[in-house]
This record gives sequence, C-alpha cells and structure tokens, in this order.
Amino acid sequence: MVHGNRRGPLRLRWVYLHVLRELAQHCGHADILREQLLSE
Repeated sequence: MVHGNRRGPLRLRWVYLHVLRELAQHCGHADILREQLLSE
C-alpha cells in the first residue's frame, strides 16, 4: 500500500499500472511526432 495520496491509500499494483499506462501514452505521442518529422 502507498500512503500519502489525496484519495487515500493505493495498492502498489495500481501505481505500477498507472505509470505503465502513462509511459505507453507518451511513447505513442513520441511515435506520432517522429513519423511527422520523417515524412517531411
């Protein structure tokens, strides 16, 4: 459990999944930018 969050204690599994989801989303944004730069 992770304490100190405004929503109360969170399971560490939830924190890991949230970080992975955010990382994947930002990697997807980077792929879009890379494709746009390479297509010009």
